[in-house]
Amino acid sequence: MKTRLLVILLIICTAVFFVSTSQVFVHAQQADQSKQEGSNAGASKEQMEDPDSRMRRADFYLERFAAVESVERLMKDNLEEIYLLKVIVTNFPESGWKEDYNKLYETYKEGLQKYYQRKVIGAQKVLTDNRKQISELFKKAAEKYRKDTEEMLDVCAKSVLIVSLNKLTRYDPDKNKQLMDNTMRLRVGYGQTDDAYEATVNHKFMYAIYHYRVAKSYAISIMDDLINEAMIRKDFQEPDEEKAIRDLINKKNSFDLPTHRADNQNKIKSQQPK
Repeated sequence: MKTRLLVILLIICTAVFFVSTSQVFVHAQQADQSKQEGSNAGASKEQMEDPDSRMRRADFYLERFAAVESVERLMKDNLEEIYLLKVIVTNFPESGWKEDYNKLYETYKEGLQKYYQRKVIGAQKVLTDNRKQISELFKKAAEKYRKDTEEMLDVCAKSVLIVSLNKLTRYDPDKNKQLMDNTMRLRVGYGQTDDAYEATVNHKFMYAIYHYRVAKSYAISIMDDLINEAMIRKDFQEPDEEKAIRDLINKKNSFDLPTHRADNQNKIKSQQPK
């Protein structure tokens, strides 16, 4: 009899315990909901949809944590490439890239401002879009570099051909060495254009520009060594050869080599010491 009473009392106590616990949980849940509703009272729709707003930061904690590292990397990489574009746009104003550059620079500043405002998710989106803008401008620049490089190397190939056919080159050791040196430069220059093509295919337009710059450096070295008035006076006695080298001199002068020299060193021509 006593055992049955004890069992009944135990069941009653257990039931009371579960009821009390459930009520406490419900009250706590209601209190938390009321607190959340109170904290969101007066919040605009824009604030409630913004993952960077104070109302939503707890909901996007992991996204914010991942965005911080991404944004810091984008800030550094984008700025370095913007500096490179600044040199390119300034050195070749006739290409009409100034407006594109101004737009991407303003986008970069917008992303930076969001980062400093602790809106890291928004900053990540803006800086990612900024990276696309940078790539598009590099793509346009790479096309110009390709054309300039091919024109320069074409002139160099013609000058090497003329020197190789000159009879004095066969018997003069110095002239023969000059021919060999410039032939090697020409090969390296064209090899760099092949590397630039591969970079372009892989959408790495900035690296394509680096390769074109190297190719242009070799082309300028060839033109400085071979294409000049002294070669006409000393080496080219036949009228056809003299006319050919004069045409090459005119073409060389049309390239604005001082600008290309400065640009190959990633410097702005106007800032170069005279």
